[in-house]
Order: sequence, then C-alpha cells, then structure tokens
Amino acid sequence: MLVIASYASCLAQQSTKRHSPPRLRRTSPRLCSSTGGFTSDDTTTPRLVAWYDAQLRRHPLRTKVASSGLASAVGDAVAQAVTGGAFDARRCASFALVGAAYFAPILHGWYEVLAARERRWRADGMGRWPSVLLQLLLNQSLGALTVNAGFFFALAVAEDALALDLSVRTLEGARRALGDQYLLVMRANWLVWPLPSLVNLAFVPLRYRVLFMNAVAVVWKTILSLITKGG
Repeated sequence: MLVIASYASCLAQQSTKRHSPPRLRRTSPRLCSSTGGFTSDDTTTPRLVAWYDAQLRRHPLRTKVASSGLASAVGDAVAQAVTGGAFDARRCASFALVGAAYFAPILHGWYEVLAARERRWRADGMGRWPSVLLQLLLNQSLGALTVNAGFFFALAVAEDALALDLSVRTLEGARRALGDQYLLVMRANWLVWPLPSLVNLAFVPLRYRVLFMNAVAVVWKTILSLITKGG
C-alpha cells in the first residue's frame, strides 16, 4: 500500500508539473522519472518504494510473484481472523502458493496481452476510452471466468502438495468445489473487481498493474478464502 500511495503522489505531481512556474519546477523534488518509475533519491522517496521499483525493473515476474504470494497470505489470514478458531498455517501457506504460482504469472501475461491488443486497437484508430472499456469487458468476462475456474484446481493442488498427498482425489475435490462455489465466486468477482480494474487499465502503467491489483486482492482473497472455507 505504501508503494501505491507513493505512485499516486507521483502521478499527481506529473499532472501539475506543466502548470508550475519555471523556478518551482527546478527546485521541486522528483518522486518519479519521466518513464513512470520512481527515482532513487532517498530524501524524497521511501527506500522501500525505491527498492521495490528497482526489483520490478530487474526481475518483473519474480517481484510480482512475491507480492502476489504475500497478498494472498494476508487475505487468508484476515479471513481466518474473521471466522475465528485456531489459525491454520497450512491453509495460509496454500493461499500464498496459489497467489505466487498461479495468479501472479497469469496476471503478468494477461496484462501484457491486453496491452498489446490496446496498441493494435489504437493503431487502427480506436479512441482511448473505447479501448479501455473493451479491455475491461475482456477482463471481466473471458479473463475472470477462466482464472476463477482455475483457482479451485490450483488451491486443491497447493493444499495437497503441502500435505504431500497429491492424488486423483485432488482433481475430484476441485471439481466438486467448482460446482458448489463457482457461481458465488463469480458474483463476488463482478461486485468487487470492475471499478478497480477500470482504474488499473485506464491510469496505471503496465508494469505496475499487478502491484495495483495485489493491493485490492487482499480484500478479494479474503472473500475467496471465506467462500472456500465455508464450502
């Protein structure tokens, strides 16, 4: 969340820079570069933010994997605190594994695909907002339907892998969960994600989109954990 807040400040500073007097522009501290990244000036940028941005530049997928795993673990921990009872460390680890090994690589590739489609649509003359809305439609239909269906199988595999008990029962249990809980997950998806996804696609640079969604995903993965725990 600290990274998101600093990045929002960066965007706001860039949007007002054109209207600043020349003297103020020379003396104002720079929070981000012209390419949308953060500067390494630790007097104006928190070191954690600068470090994360550097890791994202050097190792984009690895960094997204780590942040997604963390968001998933926090979401499950919150869900377990809400429902009460003894803390289930294996379940929390399962959600972290799903976030890192399943959600992060898929989101990384999916946003690349959407960005490529947007470039093609814009080159063909489509306006900015129509292209953003078309991406949102794809994201909340094809993307959400597919990724959320796969989530049940990814969670079943993660839980059994951590228990060292992978078997045919893994897929059988995932199919049952898919049949029982898929509609609940999709209804929750269409309540939670459209607005954050619109903001993400319209205003957040491509390389920060998984980070932005991970911030929202703490809430989303809490919901997923509550649904699957109840099932």
